Amino acid sequence: MFLTKHSNTDNLRFLTKMKLITRSASTALITMPHNIQRRMKDNLKRKEKVQERHSERIEKIDSTNKVPLILCKNQSLNHYRGLNQHLRLEEITLASRAWTHRKATGDYFTILSSKGNPAFYDLGENNPRFFEDLPLNQELKDILTKRSLKVATNVQVLAIPEVLKGKNTLIAAETGSGKTLAYLLPVIQQILEMKAADPQLRVNRPLAIIVTPGRELAQQIFDVAEDLCRALPVKCNFVTGGSIARKITRPQYDEVDLLVGTLGGLSKLTTFGVYGTDMLAHVVIDEADTMLDDSFKDHTGRYLRRFSLQTENPTDENSVRTGAQVTLVGATVPKDLKNILADKLPIDALEEIRSPYTHRIMPNVTQKFLRIAMIKKGDVLLDLARQDFKKNLRTLIFSNKSETCDWINFYLNENGIPTYSISGKTPRDVRADAYERYRQGEGNVISCTDIASRGLDTLDVHHVINFDFPLNMSDYIHRVGRVGRVGAKVTGHVTSLVTKHHLEVDLVQKIEFTARKTADLPNVNANIKRIIAARLKKKGVETYLEDNENHTEKL
Repeated sequence: MFLTKHSNTDNLRFLTKMKLITRSASTALITMPHNIQRRMKDNLKRKEKVQERHSERIEKIDSTNKVPLILCKNQSLNHYRGLNQHLRLEEITLASRAWTHRKATGDYFTILSSKGNPAFYDLGENNPRFFEDLPLNQELKDILTKRSLKVATNVQVLAIPEVLKGKNTLIAAETGSGKTLAYLLPVIQQILEMKAADPQLRVNRPLAIIVTPGRELAQQIFDVAEDLCRALPVKCNFVTGGSIARKITRPQYDEVDLLVGTLGGLSKLTTFGVYGTDMLAHVVIDEADTMLDDSFKDHTGRYLRRFSLQTENPTDENSVRTGAQVTLVGATVPKDLKNILADKLPIDALEEIRSPYTHRIMPNVTQKFLRIAMIKKGDVLLDLARQDFKKNLRTLIFSNKSETCDWINFYLNENGIPTYSISGKTPRDVRADAYERYRQGEGNVISCTDIASRGLDTLDVHHVINFDFPLNMSDYIHRVGRVGRVGAKVTGHVTSLVTKHHLEVDLVQKIEFTARKTADLPNVNANIKRIIAARLKKKGVETYLEDNENHTEKL
């Protein structure tokens, strides 16, 4: 006999009428199987015990040091400083543990800012803290002093002496920590020393080359280099792709010591002999994690093979140079770097320099994760953008696809929020104009793909919104790095919109887990296409991201 889907009263009346039970006050009506009842009671008891143990551990924390690190909608899952020492690995409960389920819609958690900028954490007594104490020449020190640059960041303290020794170096540090000056200052000093030893005129024969994956980053590095060299006998030049045919057929011949440009532009101009490389003493690959990922590595490898590179680091200052010094710079380091560089540069010939917070969650940036339904993403974005617009806050909105990026641009402009669009499918001139207008303060919102997440110096950005959550850890690190940068006027914060898609939730869970354990972020690898293809194949998904255009579009 099965009960109908009515109220208990209706079922009781039905059974009484059929004379299957007698109606009395003491009669107990069973409305579900006993095993389900037991299971529900056991689950309830288990949850009560977990919450009780969690409360006991929180009580053990010194009340004067009870600093919240993660705040959740379900307050019983809040995490506090000092809680880890009372937790076993299997006892960590994630707020995002069930976010693939539709009923998780509306849940959220926030990783709070808990410390100052890690770029200035104490490295110990044996490390200098000021540019004045680093082995730079007095001319460069005076230039830095005039620009009110006195305190060096950790990566600058660690990298500048090693680069000046002529060593091949791999410089890895958190985004916004001053990596550009960490290699640019010693490169300029080396150029000054080489020109003093051999003052001959060098027309289109640079002493150093800096290679980047994108035009905006190349322009930014060139601006910094030109500013530093304005009062020095060092000539800088800037090269990008675009009108390569005109540059090849009608080349300009100038004295150039430091050449900055994109991989595409530099590769073509050096191939056709517009710029000679016979005097080249230093090659810098900025954003090396991107330049060595699956989208770029073949092209980068072919370019590096054109140079005679230094395959052994000098043992002292009197060692004879055997080729051009190499410096690789990035916020993340590919796990298989050894295999990627195998036929270009032995990994043993690289001096690895890492700041303490490489591959870590930035402790100075508040990061909020919202679990929302896909259909509500537009409404939530508009609410966030309006709040920023009213407060006159500068905002970056990241998408995974150019089409989504353009849609956000039109959507926000139609709703009265002036917005610019920057993606790989945006024409270069339009992209450059939009970025320049943004820098000049003519608009406060940029809708962009990951083409804007690498290397750009966004010192005035208040808010980063991940409209599309990134599908790999490397992209998340770079996006968060648009705020909380050294020298920024504001610290800024990040808001991420997360749907129930398993790729998004999987990455959120890894981020939350490492935040609770204060550990390194896992699977920080820049070989994006292979990673995503493997994930999709494993999950049985045919398509989620079309050809990973955020990375292939850069080339």
